Amino acid sequence: MAAGLSMRPAGIAGIVTTEDFAMLACTRVVAAIGRLRTEVHL
Repeated sequence: MAAGLSMRPAGIAGIVTTEDFAMLACTRVVAAIGRLRTEVHL
């Protein structure tokens, strides 16, 4: 986050969008892994 702010001080909206996208991607990956583990346990 700090690196993004130092690189693009004027693109705060772009940074927020990128972080939101990364957060969404991480959430989807974690959910997919959780689903996979549940199927394996079943």
